Amino acid sequence: MTVYFALEEDSGLIKIGYSESKDPQNDRIDPTLTMNSSPVRVLATVPGGANLERALHRAFYQSRYIRRDFTRTEFFTPSPELWALIGYVQRKGELPCPPDGCAALTWRPE
Repeated sequence: MTVYFALEEDSGLIKIGYSESKDPQNDRIDPTLTMNSSPVRVLATVPGGANLERALHRAFYQSRYIRRDFTRTEFFTPSPELWALIGYVQRKGELPCPPDGCAALTWRPE
């Protein structure tokens, strides 16, 4: 499984999700990556599944995008901290914590 950070290009929102595929860019199961009317581009990936995805959602809770009907989404308004984490993953290919130790993940830029 793979956790990914994807940019919705029209809105500029970042999606934090996970996929059963090792290549979520080509994943035909996740409709938010393939059926979205706005182009979505995967920015970075790390090994992980639902638990890691939830930990990241908690870590960036303050940036979560809420729809007008107040439903939560897996999209986040980009913050300097979120961009810094994405940049870290792009450079190092991993999160700044072991996969089983990210439950209490908090992120501050280097």
